[in-house]
Amino acid sequence: TPGDLIDLNGLFVGTDQEIVGLGPCEVRMITAAELRALLEHHPDLLGALCRAVLSEARAQRSWMINLGRRSALARGAHLLCEIYWRQSALALARDGRCAFPAVQNDIADALGLSRVHTHRILRSLRETGLISVRHGVLHIHDWASLAALGAFDPSACRAQRDDGADAKRVHQTSSQRPWQDSARGL
Repeated sequence: TPGDLIDLNGLFVGTDQEIVGLGPCEVRMITAAELRALLEHHPDLLGALCRAVLSEARAQRSWMINLGRRSALARGAHLLCEIYWRQSALALARDGRCAFPAVQNDIADALGLSRVHTHRILRSLRETGLISVRHGVLHIHDWASLAALGAFDPSACRAQRDDGADAKRVHQTSSQRPWQDSARGL
């Protein structure tokens, strides 16, 4: 998703993962020394980076639960909800539709499944009327059912905050459609 900070921990302990863009992307790499210099000139950035690390850790815990405890169908539903939710937070998705350039191999890798099993899951989600995917566009037809199936928790996708702003924001439950509430407080 545009604006993501990826693997801040890797700056200090090294990275142990591969990151692949599914479409055109712009990447800026930064060294630990560059980051330290940036923080000297912009000390407020430290809090924001700490919150980004905490948010990344929360998302990783969510995916560990996803991979270890949820059925393959629930994992697929969760992934599609997360993709839509993250894009809607940046106004890149609306009316239940968002860009989805992934192919079945990409989805299989993200879900820890074979390509054949992933095909069955996507077919099941289509046949039950929850989603459709055509020409690189994901269309969620029944947000409430898809979110329930995937046990999707939108708070796991929200950035950590430190200013009490959440108390002022309108929170959206996973049963609401993210494209129908303009005051969703992402």
